[in-house]
Amino acid sequence: SAVDYLIRNRRRKIVFISGGEEHSVTRGRLNGYRSALQLHGLTFDGDMIKYGQYSIRSGYRMVQELLQNGVDFTALVAGSDMVSLGAMQALKHYRVKIPEEVQVIGFDNAGLGEMVDPGLTAIVSPIAEMAREAVECLVHVIAGGSLEGRDKRMDTRLILRGSTRAADDTEKTGTASA
Repeated sequence: SAVDYLIRNRRRKIVFISGGEEHSVTRGRLNGYRSALQLHGLTFDGDMIKYGQYSIRSGYRMVQELLQNGVDFTALVAGSDMVSLGAMQALKHYRVKIPEEVQVIGFDNAGLGEMVDPGLTAIVSPIAEMAREAVECLVHVIAGGSLEGRDKRMDTRLILRGSTRAADDTEKTGTASA
């Protein structure tokens, strides 16, 4: 949903920064990033991907590295709000205007996105519903059942704020894996 929104906003040079690639959530979000690029006929470029930790400091460092290495980008999708907050700090430090020059989208809508300027656009997953599904799966496995073929998709929402120059509407929907 995030990458699709950015591409429809005429952004073609989109970086993805996130926690370590060993995390399943990172891999899932990267797969979504790649799928959206492919859907819109854009080429995947490994130079547009940075891995670090799920922290503000790491988000700052990843964007700092991208800028210092001369990577040209017009949008950024971060694997979490914490990472995106660090990314926004780095962009501001290097005098990159948000959203005019680089639009930013985070994941989680952890509550801080409304408190920064500009406000952080974020993807929101249905955490409570995902937790219920995880518990049901655990109970099923404990009872001797199998999880084979049990892949459930859940709706996500894109909360638009100032970091993407929000349009008239404030929410979009997509899907998340559980």
